[in-house]
Amino acid sequence: MLLLPLKYKQRPIKPWTEWRLLIRVAALIGCIRLGLQVLSYKRTSALVKRTSNPRMNRDELPFDERRRLIWAVRALSKRMLNTKPCLTQSLALLWLLRRRGEDVHVQIGVRKNDAGEFAAHAWLEKEGRVLIGGQMSPANYALLKRSGVNLS
Repeated sequence: MLLLPLKYKQRPIKPWTEWRLLIRVAALIGCIRLGLQVLSYKRTSALVKRTSNPRMNRDELPFDERRRLIWAVRALSKRMLNTKPCLTQSLALLWLLRRRGEDVHVQIGVRKNDAGEFAAHAWLEKEGRVLIGGQMSPANYALLKRSGVNLS
């Protein structure tokens, strides 16, 4: 099965570039998922932030490039993660965008589902706009804030 994007035709497709990105994102998703299983969220998040220091000084990442990164994270998360991909997706995209100089933040929200059970969800925001994790997440979940802990 070919993993190249079918709808992504704004620029000429260079298969070697897409495969290189997909391999990097797959390794990143695997490392973050392992970190979340072995370490705590706090330690994994701190590690992601510490290793994602910007290597490029840009005013604004081009929309096409940001969309390409979001596509790669979504596509591989769907194939690699069976359950609960939201936190892993958010941290992976956080790492990728922060490396490119973007100011993004992971948000975690909670709510009670229809059965009255506790549910949590994570999404990534830039300037109040949801990049990954569902556009309606801020409306459907109460934002979780812990004193003294920066979630992004």
